Amino acid sequence: MYVEYGDESAMTLTSQCIQDMQSMVTHNGGELIETRGDGILCTFLDVDAAFKAAQSIIQNPLPRSVAVHGGIHWGPVISQQGSIFGDAVNVGARVTNLAKDEEVILSEDAWQQLSADHRVLTRKLGEVSVKGKEQPLTIYQTLFSQSDVTQFIPALSVVPPSASLELSYKDRIISLNDPAPDLVMGRHRGCDLIVQHALVSRKHATIICKRGKFFLLDHSSNGSFVGEANQQPVVICRDMAQLKESGIISLGIEPHKNPEHVIRFRNTVEESVEIQIE
Repeated sequence: MYVEYGDESAMTLTSQCIQDMQSMVTHNGGELIETRGDGILCTFLDVDAAFKAAQSIIQNPLPRSVAVHGGIHWGPVISQQGSIFGDAVNVGARVTNLAKDEEVILSEDAWQQLSADHRVLTRKLGEVSVKGKEQPLTIYQTLFSQSDVTQFIPALSVVPPSASLELSYKDRIISLNDPAPDLVMGRHRGCDLIVQHALVSRKHATIICKRGKFFLLDHSSNGSFVGEANQQPVVICRDMAQLKESGIISLGIEPHKNPEHVIRFRNTVEESVEIQIE
């Protein structure tokens, strides 16, 4: 938008959209806590009020090239110095990040507090893994624009595959099972897997698990080399790669130049699909 309209026009347009959102929040009994870039953080006394405010914002006509999305979560917060803190705030941010343009996502906790009249304007999407939570979140999509909603078949429920990843480094073996907390690798003594080498960053890379799949997320200066079985290793730098089946990881240096610090991985996945007839 800044490229299309120019800095001043885009900033004016963004400010006007934020003011409109604030007005709709206030009209529905909400309280503006703070603005965050081109978004707003608000609190409400009940989920129905938040739902109505979100509906007003989504259905409000917007200029071309402008789109909004949002998330609703319910839970206790700590109010201090004009802001709010707590796990509920973090989950609310994660839920918001899951929403696409013109979409509002609700957490299971928020949906449970929603009145029956408003529940008919939602549908269950399923479970998703989010950062900071060992267990997946159940989320719901709002159906504010009934005429432009993608068809959805709730009778088919796909169960995420059960996966495990085994890492072996020197005389140490680490097993990760889905759902698994993130595993940090690097030179720093606080890492879950410490690799002492001059070319390894203090916090070099993280292994994360999402819906039965394991990924290596590189944060380093020198990159990480990932090689599947019988394939030439490729370098991943400030990027992410899926760890499929089995192979090797070398942090900061090509594996053949530093075999002593090669990390081997083995991935097992048990696919399963559950059909629910309703």
